[in-house]
Amino acid sequence: MAEGSKGYLQGERLAYLSSWTLAMLGIIEIAAGGLTGSIGLTADGIDSMSDALVSFLVWLGLKISRRTPDERFHFGYYKIESFVAFVGAIALIGIAGAIFYRSYQSFLDPKPLNLPALALAVLLTAGTISLYRAFQMRKIARKYNIVSLRLDANNAIKDGSASFLVFFTVLTSYLGFHQMDAVGGMAVAIFILVVSYIVIKESSLVLLDAYHNPELVEEIRKIVEGRQGVRV
Repeated sequence: MAEGSKGYLQGERLAYLSSWTLAMLGIIEIAAGGLTGSIGLTADGIDSMSDALVSFLVWLGLKISRRTPDERFHFGYYKIESFVAFVGAIALIGIAGAIFYRSYQSFLDPKPLNLPALALAVLLTAGTISLYRAFQMRKIARKYNIVSLRLDANNAIKDGSASFLVFFTVLTSYLGFHQMDAVGGMAVAIFILVVSYIVIKESSLVLLDAYHNPELVEEIRKIVEGRQGVRV
């Protein structure tokens, strides 16, 4: 139990730092997107801001889930972090829809970018920072099996990958294929939808008390069958 609490505390600190980092990146990307006219960069900025909100919710969920059991919640608050992951993923679906719609409109009416070098520099920086924090969070999430922090880590991987993908589409747009910038925005929306689906599936299983650990079940079966006259 102490080890689990330590993991939740580490996850809580990472999620809190992540929320502020993403918020700052999102503000910079949206501002740069406005200056350059890049819908892909703006979409990536909106994605970063939404991920900042998810990181904040994850931080809040982990903080609450560390509370000890009481008279009202006899088994503790451990499901809070899975519930937060579920709610965060639902919110991301709506944001993905809005980004895809705006990008599609830009695809139908493409325009050349202003200051493409600025857009490329911001995307490169954002992608690098996102992937760095992703590896930090994924390590803690896997070690302590924290579903909501895994959502945050997956979001960070998605965020970094999306930034590098948009970097490529902005570069292609700069070379004359102006619709590619909008394609980058639509790709960001698809990234968000895929991550949201995975998180909703995993967190739903936890909330419904589903259990899937074949290795542990097999180990228990062998122990039980090792007793004389017992078959499973």
